[in-house]
Amino acid sequence: MRKVWFLGFLLSIFIVTGGCRKGKPNADWIGSERYVQKSVFECPYPDRGNLPFKLEASSFRHPSVVKEAKNGGIIGYFAPDILSNKRGESIVLKGVIGYGNGISLSSPLSDEYVSVWWYDGEKWKMIGRTLTDSDGNYNIEVPGEILEKWGNYRFYVFVEGDATCTTQLVMQHPEGSKFVITDIDGTLTIDDNQVLLQLQDPSYIPQSWDGAVDVMNGYARKGYYIIYLTARPRALDLLTKSWLIAEGYPEGAVHTATNFVYGESAARYKTEFLTHIVDDLGWKIVAAHGNAESDIEAYQNAGVPDDRIFVIGENAGLNGSTPVSNYKDFMNSDFYRNLPPAEQPDR
Repeated sequence: MRKVWFLGFLLSIFIVTGGCRKGKPNADWIGSERYVQKSVFECPYPDRGNLPFKLEASSFRHPSVVKEAKNGGIIGYFAPDILSNKRGESIVLKGVIGYGNGISLSSPLSDEYVSVWWYDGEKWKMIGRTLTDSDGNYNIEVPGEILEKWGNYRFYVFVEGDATCTTQLVMQHPEGSKFVITDIDGTLTIDDNQVLLQLQDPSYIPQSWDGAVDVMNGYARKGYYIIYLTARPRALDLLTKSWLIAEGYPEGAVHTATNFVYGESAARYKTEFLTHIVDDLGWKIVAAHGNAESDIEAYQNAGVPDDRIFVIGENAGLNGSTPVSNYKDFMNSDFYRNLPPAEQPDR
């Protein structure tokens, strides 16, 4: 019930709050490795003057229209991460950019240039450039030759007019790959209200449970891939990705809900997603973390054994799940200590 109340209250206050602090390019945890400073930016507000490449447009095509749109709310990006069990095939990065109340993008950013950039380990490459349509949508194809190897590919989507950005991950791994799934609110954060506090005060940094970052990085160091499965609405896609990066969580795909979901609808939404990665992609879930009854239900529906469903908070141990009192103790549990390095089929 706490998540039902939280999400309902979120709807009531989101229209008057939002935003993220400006920041300069910064280093980032990807798996267990620290990437160099030039390979990542603090989205949505990187320092345009310090970008290692030049955006073709230095201003908006329709500044008066954009100014009016901005009056309608905060900047919002929905850039869904892409999951695939194939490699070497072209894919299309799709997303929506606009302004609104955080729940919907009621004022789309239309007819403005968007470009996608990727760092190949040596230099930056522009993957493509396009104009958004009347609904703020963009579509940019990534050629198959870029995606020839298994792995995670992080792309940066830039609105050239003001140099704001977001990230979009392509996660491609073969059948049989091993994953850890985790919820965010109340599971990684100390309660469901942390993102609410951030929306009320953009300078507030949501607090993680002590040891949560270490647990997730421990999984990544052992070679397991991470997926962050949250019932947050898609308008929080950018805020969620930015927080995970800033907190030092390992790289992973972020999956947000297209529609407003809670309770049973959240369980159905998460069940559908988990069934897709298990049945359609052939991926294996070795551990699943949550805090809500809907998390437990979805994990069980996807066939995750109860002794691999780890629940923290007031629902710990509910419906046969494995209780987690705190993450420090969890790191000393038999399961976590004895979990072997992942034997991934793409390594």
